[in-house]
Amino acid sequence: MDTNDETPDTALSRKRFLQRAGVAGAGLALGGALNRADAAPRDDQGVFDSLNVRDFGARGDGVTDDTRAFQSAIHEAEKRGGGTVLVPQNRYFLAGHLDLPAHVTLRGAGEIPDVPDDNWGSVLLAVAGEGEADGTPFITMNRASVLRGLTIFYPRQKGPIPLAYPWTVRGRGDNISIRDCLFINPYQAVDFGTYPCGRHFIENLYAHALYRGLFVDQCLDIGRVTNVHFWPFWSQDEQHFAYLRENAIAFQFGRTDWQYLSGCFSIFYKIGYHFADFGHGPGNVLLTNCGADIGTVTAQVDATQSHAGVSFVNAQMNGTLQVAPSNQGPVKFTASSFYGSGKTDSNAILAGSGRVSFDNCHFTWWDQNNNDSPALRAQSGTLGLSNCEFFGAKNHIVLEKEVRNAAIIGTHFRGAPRISNQSEGRVQFIGNTDTVPAPPAKLKRRFYSGFEANQPQPLLSRVEASAHPGAYALRIAKGGRQGNALFLHGEPTGAKPGTAYFRIFEVEIPVRAATIFRYWIRIDDLEARFCGLDLLFDGEREPGALRDITFARDLQEQRMHPAYPRGEIGKWVRIESPIGKWAANRNITAILAAHDGDGTAPFQAAFDDIEIGEAR
Repeated sequence: MDTNDETPDTALSRKRFLQRAGVAGAGLALGGALNRADAAPRDDQGVFDSLNVRDFGARGDGVTDDTRAFQSAIHEAEKRGGGTVLVPQNRYFLAGHLDLPAHVTLRGAGEIPDVPDDNWGSVLLAVAGEGEADGTPFITMNRASVLRGLTIFYPRQKGPIPLAYPWTVRGRGDNISIRDCLFINPYQAVDFGTYPCGRHFIENLYAHALYRGLFVDQCLDIGRVTNVHFWPFWSQDEQHFAYLRENAIAFQFGRTDWQYLSGCFSIFYKIGYHFADFGHGPGNVLLTNCGADIGTVTAQVDATQSHAGVSFVNAQMNGTLQVAPSNQGPVKFTASSFYGSGKTDSNAILAGSGRVSFDNCHFTWWDQNNNDSPALRAQSGTLGLSNCEFFGAKNHIVLEKEVRNAAIIGTHFRGAPRISNQSEGRVQFIGNTDTVPAPPAKLKRRFYSGFEANQPQPLLSRVEASAHPGAYALRIAKGGRQGNALFLHGEPTGAKPGTAYFRIFEVEIPVRAATIFRYWIRIDDLEARFCGLDLLFDGEREPGALRDITFARDLQEQRMHPAYPRGEIGKWVRIESPIGKWAANRNITAILAAHDGDGTAPFQAAFDDIEIGEAR
């Protein structure tokens, strides 16, 4: 930053303050500030005076432009040395922009962000700047100013592809705070990076940010962000969801010295958390209890400070973590979960010269496209993996040639470890364990069919439930594990994914605590990953009683819901679930064959050797 543009806020950043004042000087200055804060407010000019926008002419009818009334009330608060400008519950049309001076709070009626409703609370209707992403922000906040309890809505924002608007809020100074706000459909929500915003504080901000959520840069003294939630509640249009997955970023961090995040969340964004150098150097960020759900990239690490980096604790990452070749700083995950999302290949792709470490983490649902992708691919740098667990009998880890060193310690693999070590550096494997699947136990069968002539034969045309199914069919044919198999094939005919559940057997089987449900499946294409068998129980009107039991899983910890991908193309794979753990004392009344996919491509799956019983 040009020193000629230095403001008192940036001059009193943590580092510069300590350098200029020294410890003693800092203590004296802080003591003076505390004395001023503790002093009683002046009788009629005190900083805690409240003003009301209605007293300055605001109509709050959602039609009349109330910009001048708002700004007049704000200026009056500024003249008094600061204070609170109250915005009573109503809808306020603002055709212009607001500038919030130092020590002024703009406060609405909300105490906590409510459901996405632009008809409740203190609602500001913003319209300025349509088509101007780089235009004047709707609200500019100066040092020590506060937004609280407000809802902001863009009534002219339509979908599914959003119109560009300037930032809803831009900070310009230290000690700025946003609390208890709902931004319904901002194109860009909060900019605390174009200008320095040290010691910023954001708490309880909910928003459906259409392009960018929170941007932080040039923060030279610790920023704090807690309970910020970005999710697409304003529009459920599929084309809009596709736009988010291809373009939108929830959290972006450039230069920030000690940034704290806790309880933050995003879902359906292209990137959940982005760390980069935007021209002022990279930052270091500490995140606790944060997550990114159903995203393309959960975290994109392009650059972090080499001495501090980024640290996640208790994170939920549903997509792919990407660490770029440009990164030099450490990236750390502790007690975190990594899940595949949609068509995820790898849970993590790691590069750069920095060290990436995982401690007490687990990895699951990777290789969604069945292209033999590993859960974790390290392309370069240094890897540390300790006390972790990999669910699933697929490729677990690939260490490419340029990995300098790696240590994989005390990690558990479900199934035999599948690790490809191509590294020319030093790699250590210490104290790891695995669970090689045992041959299937023989069951005391209470139901069995391999679709042979002397065995129970399925119904082939009884549809239990369907949605946009297209041309679906069941048939018995050769091609099973030893003889016949039941084939389910289909070709959705519409633009939407097809779903169909077929009742193939009607049975009466009581479920005991030790009951096991087992079958074999072979998929012939990617869409067939979303085929599976399901069970109905007594008293269930809807299909998929087993799938509706959230915790019912197979031996690989995959949910038994047919909509969760399973199988390997061209291979027979055993699916086995100890259903007695979740469905004991219920009666199975039907076995269903199902396709519950998210695509529109033709598919074919084969089922064989269906068994229900208890181990001998």
